[in-house]
Amino acid sequence: MMKKVYLIAFVLCLSLLLSVCAFAADEGVISKTKDGLTANMTLAAENENVQLDLELINESSSNISNIAVTLTLPEAFELSSGELTTPVALGVGNTQKLSYVITNTDALPETTVPETEPAKSGCGAVISGTAAIFALMISAFFLFRNPKRGAACLLACLMLVPLALPIHAATTERKIVLEDVVIYDEKEYPVSVTVTYDHSFTEAKGVDTKGMEKFEITYYYGPQGQDLCNEEYIKKIAECGFTSIPVEGYDPTINKTALGYLRKYGMTCSGLKDNRLIHAQTLTSQTEVDALVSETVNDYKDYFDVIKEWWIRDEPSASDFPALARVIDALHRIDPERGTMINLFPTYASDAQLGTNGYQEHLDKYIETVKPDYISYDHYHFQKNTTRKGFFENIEIIRDTAVKNELDPMLIILLTEHMSYADLTKYQIEWEVNMCLTYGMKRISYFTYWLGAELLAEGWSNACMDTTGKIYPHYYDVQEINNRLLPLGNELFDKNSTAVFHTRTKGGGSLEKGCEAYKSYGDLGEIATDASVVIGFFDDGSFMITNRMYTDTENSRNTVEFLDIASGLEYFDAASASWKDAEADGIVTRNENGVLCRTFEPGEGMLFRVREK
Repeated sequence: MMKKVYLIAFVLCLSLLLSVCAFAADEGVISKTKDGLTANMTLAAENENVQLDLELINESSSNISNIAVTLTLPEAFELSSGELTTPVALGVGNTQKLSYVITNTDALPETTVPETEPAKSGCGAVISGTAAIFALMISAFFLFRNPKRGAACLLACLMLVPLALPIHAATTERKIVLEDVVIYDEKEYPVSVTVTYDHSFTEAKGVDTKGMEKFEITYYYGPQGQDLCNEEYIKKIAECGFTSIPVEGYDPTINKTALGYLRKYGMTCSGLKDNRLIHAQTLTSQTEVDALVSETVNDYKDYFDVIKEWWIRDEPSASDFPALARVIDALHRIDPERGTMINLFPTYASDAQLGTNGYQEHLDKYIETVKPDYISYDHYHFQKNTTRKGFFENIEIIRDTAVKNELDPMLIILLTEHMSYADLTKYQIEWEVNMCLTYGMKRISYFTYWLGAELLAEGWSNACMDTTGKIYPHYYDVQEINNRLLPLGNELFDKNSTAVFHTRTKGGGSLEKGCEAYKSYGDLGEIATDASVVIGFFDDGSFMITNRMYTDTENSRNTVEFLDIASGLEYFDAASASWKDAEADGIVTRNENGVLCRTFEPGEGMLFRVREK
């Protein structure tokens, strides 16, 4: 008898335990932050009820309004009270807490996937459009038979026509989705909370940097000496798409001949090299410097329409800054209409080369002492057997320093195979160019255009041309790139860079120092990518996306999904130098979920904006 009592008691306890455990939920906090809005969801279950607690925190956004919270429950579950959709008002710095009790109303059926609601622009839209046309035809018939009644019918139909046709107004959809499961009878049932809101983001005005008149495409190291007097060489440079180039004759007679050819072929001089300006850097007396600078400037007065800048120095040490400052000061006073060209070391230069304790100190001391017109530096990323780390750290430092000091920045990129540096593919060259634009660089310069006899003897290869007149494959790569680069650079020149982000990928490594991981920002909002991209934002609301992958493989063709842009996405078409509808031109397509997507080629970059709403 006692055994039966114990058995019954055991069964009752077990039943009670099973009834408590039959309905369970993960009690961890599901959290997501987007556009300065954080949503935290917790599910806690006991017996037949689930307690869902939601906390909304507006941490920093004054651009969010019309917030609404919508619950999506599995079949046979319902709220014990209240509505599935709740409007929320939430100012900056405020928190709103919502609590829901979800009840299991019946034995649960097998979980089924709900059918996707058909798109409004599909068959239903066609039927609606057909109905509207039919109604207009009937109205026309009545108008003919009975003008008074027909007119009223026609007016009513005309008012209904816009409702029957697809809507193409530009919209950016913003939402945060939190998902978890409740477990009942060893089966999982999804519960989700969707927080929707309007996002009226307007990019703040960026810092106006200065130092350059317009976007230019140039190179570092071209024809030298007498080669500059070869008109055919200058013509080939112009045909390659360069707009402003250094004149490196050193001798006034050679320089003037070359300047005449530049004028003929529509180019300007981005840096005139004259031996007198180099010698002026050895003088310690400002009076002597002024005299030599005046002599040099006056000697070229007939070419002021072509000369835009005087070439001063490449990669100076900090110990050279006082001498450079004297020459720059003289040029600013004697010839204020033209700029000066000085190029700086990259971050991988040693402190001994820099003459300072670190790279930032070198930049700061340079700007303070020399007072340059803009900041130019070189960084060669691609080596024969590897890639050099630090490209993004370097460009971040230059960009930040340029913005802080209101100076235009530019980068000299690798083109020519030499020493330990690689023979670049076209994808790699495009990668360099597009990264520069994404970071707001105001000029693109290639190293090198030319191979002189001494470089050929050292084994340098695949520039654009050499002293024998040979044209290399890179000439045609650069020519093709420059055709697209110039209109895009012109479009971006007057825009100010406001932010640059890198997306993270699953299993990807850490970002380089100074780089910021992307979170929903601007009109772009949330995206999904196969691999990493770099995204630069500008103060007119436009944004440039560049694929971080650059090898010619399928894995480097990177698809980006625009999760928050429903329509109205435009791209800058370099061929016509105009903004166009990205979806209409096939630049983006819609995937099986109706999301706009773009597959980027290796190294490809594209400038987008969302049409004004």
